[in-house]
Amino acid sequence: MREDDSSAVLILTVADCARENMVFPFHRELRILCGARSGKANPAYPNVVSVPSQRLPKRLAGEILALVKDEPGASRYKFFESARENGNHPIIYSVSNLLARKLGLADALESGDFIYSCAFQSETIGVS
Repeated sequence: MREDDSSAVLILTVADCARENMVFPFHRELRILCGARSGKANPAYPNVVSVPSQRLPKRLAGEILALVKDEPGASRYKFFESARENGNHPIIYSVSNLLARKLGLADALESGDFIYSCAFQSETIGVS
């Protein structure tokens, strides 16, 4: 995501880290969620293997980038916890919105049955 880019895209790598002693992304038995796009929901690209993604408004992308700017001596993986952060936190809001819209987790997120940790891993500039 670039702050000056009007079509910033948030792409999730959803990893199953629920098992004890798993630390993303450094575990060789890590399982990554991927799926096939529905022809009904996405007729232009039916049955294409995909990971959850969505476009972000320019302002929201800028707020996320401001939160994760590299600081001297800072860890590359700054984790945000859905159970601890306010739902208005830019990263939690964006990830929760994507999980609700693309994976149908709205009810589970609202009830607290689904909680997650997330970390910003990289900023990639290019064309897809």
